[in-house]
Amino acid sequence: HYEQDLPGLFIVSQVELKKATHLPHDPDFAVEVVKADGKKCVRCWNYRPAVGADAVHPDLCDRCVEAVA
Repeated sequence: HYEQDLPGLFIVSQVELKKATHLPHDPDFAVEVVKADGKKCVRCWNYRPAVGADAVHPDLCDRCVEAVA
């Protein structure tokens, strides 16, 4: 599934794809920008819900914890 690759492509912390049901003119697509979920990882600067989940590295996201392990 390509949705997991979109944050890297767009250089953002999080991408969520949804079916738009509230658009007046039924365009092919729409974009909405909102703040990402989670806290900012001090190593990669991405906002991820997993920041703080590791007791040894509470300021790192899950990917960075794996990278420094």
